[in-house]
Amino acid sequence: MGHNLFIFYELNAANIADVERAVKSLGNSTPIFSGVWYVNGIENAEEAIKRISSWMTDKDHLLVVDSASDIALWYNLDEVTAQRIRQNWRMDISKGTQNNIPQLEQEKGAKPESKSPVSEEPQVESNSNKDKDIKH
Repeated sequence: MGHNLFIFYELNAANIADVERAVKSLGNSTPIFSGVWYVNGIENAEEAIKRISSWMTDKDHLLVVDSASDIALWYNLDEVTAQRIRQNWRMDISKGTQNNIPQLEQEKGAKPESKSPVSEEPQVESNSNKDKDIKH
């Protein structure tokens, strides 16, 4: 079974050619935007992040999402961002609060929908096989 990987990176060093070569080596690859790729290949997210991050410096950032396996892995994200991903990765948004659910702006004159407050805090799912922070 192939892996559907979405790869996001931000490079602050002049290693773009090496990183792109590493991404392309993972399988059938399609650039989507600058620093965003879709790859269908046989390697999973952990193998992909190891291959790509080996070409990165401590100033670069990487996020790999395997949509087939529902896994997100990252390299060199700040701790606040990493914690936010951990908190929200598998959150049931029907139990979320207005602060963590994107709201569309109401049209002028439109009556806002009433929302019932939720007192539950989002649960942090900690499963070392599901979300990892790969550090080098």
